[in-house]
Amino acid sequence: MFRQAVVGTVAVLSLALAGCGSDDGGGGGGGDAAESGEVSGTLRIFAYVDAFDPDVFDPFLDQYPDLDVQKAEIAGDTEAVAKLKGGFETDIVNTCAGPVDQEIADGTLQPIDTSRIDDWDAVYPFFKQVKGVDVDGETFMLPMVGGAYGLVYRPSAFDTPPTSWMDLYTSDARIATPDDPLTNIIAAGLALGHVPPQDMTADQLAEVKDLLVQQKEQVASYYTGAAVSTLWKNGEVDLVPMDLTLISEVGGEDVAFAPMETPLAWTCGYALASSAENLDAAYAFLNYALSPAVQTVQAEKFAYLVSNQGSADELTAEVRETSGQGNVEGYRDSATFDSPADIEAWTTLWQEVKAS
Repeated sequence: MFRQAVVGTVAVLSLALAGCGSDDGGGGGGGDAAESGEVSGTLRIFAYVDAFDPDVFDPFLDQYPDLDVQKAEIAGDTEAVAKLKGGFETDIVNTCAGPVDQEIADGTLQPIDTSRIDDWDAVYPFFKQVKGVDVDGETFMLPMVGGAYGLVYRPSAFDTPPTSWMDLYTSDARIATPDDPLTNIIAAGLALGHVPPQDMTADQLAEVKDLLVQQKEQVASYYTGAAVSTLWKNGEVDLVPMDLTLISEVGGEDVAFAPMETPLAWTCGYALASSAENLDAAYAFLNYALSPAVQTVQAEKFAYLVSNQGSADELTAEVRETSGQGNVEGYRDSATFDSPADIEAWTTLWQEVKAS
């Protein structure tokens, strides 16, 4: 449903969650059709592939049989931002801290009326403080889940497990990294000790560029979407900046997770597109997605940190430990995927790295 899930230690995931700040926003369109279950028409949803996982998504279809749901999958954050800016029309957008900043700036999102979100008061306050959730008193993203990036590695390829972000740039292992300026520039910035990476100067960004160019000799793939799972299963890569999701996706064989200091936290959720038309259906989906039943599936199946305290309180001790939910407050102490002030400079830098 989101960036990637985490399947590992409490310390990692608990240091992974960043908060989101938000007061009640505008937007939306009235009516109580969603609350009464009388929802029909067409609902367009633009989301990551795991958002459409049958265990997560199909009960919504069963609940609203008169609703024609049109699904479009997001391959990556950059693609989502570009498609929305280019005029792609949808009602619901699956977005994350980082790209949501750009989508707000582009005018492709509209505020969420949190008075129409049944469990809004149950969302952890620090989830509401994540950059991009609240902008000038308006809520633009309903925060749903989070996790922490570290380094996923193939133990058979390492005499000594990776222990720091710098190992991503000094190892002779085969590397896969997402084709995304935020992930790569932030990770390189953390390796160089620049915290928060979003505040890096021009000279520090030049250091980052040199490090990323140096890394290219070991990069087997700048991948998009879920391609990393195939790369791993085919034995083509040994080291990936990611959370623990990959371990569960590849079956846990010859794969391990190295937590980083500082962890890189992600937060994802749902937004209303500025082109949204069926607002009753859209709010019905937002309420469904934030419900404890759905959030429990997210925690149990994907090891996501979940934002609804009502769901978190009902998780088993094992799931709380696996996902890090038991120490979720530490999430806000991590580095985050927030966009820098000059995202265009970062995008240009990343293109220059790939072209070098």
